[in-house]
Amino acid sequence: MKRIMSKEEFLSVYERQQASGLTIKDFCENETYSSSCFHYWKKKFGLSRSYTSHPDRVPDDTFIPLGLHRRGNLPSGTASSKQ
Repeated sequence: MKRIMSKEEFLSVYERQQASGLTIKDFCENETYSSSCFHYWKKKFGLSRSYTSHPDRVPDDTFIPLGLHRRGNLPSGTASSKQ
């Protein structure tokens, strides 16, 4: 039987898991939750991190200076230089 959990209830469970230092799998085994349900509620309430994110990755809204320098005698790519 499915149990509907309020956001407050899940946040309490989530905080206990975080404080325990256990993996989600181990925490759920100790607390008799299924880990798939834990992940479902975590995603539902926006607590999941994207698997593609990387902690060392620069955020998309960060300005990164880029210097472009032309080297040598390269054609400019304009139609007038191709004559």
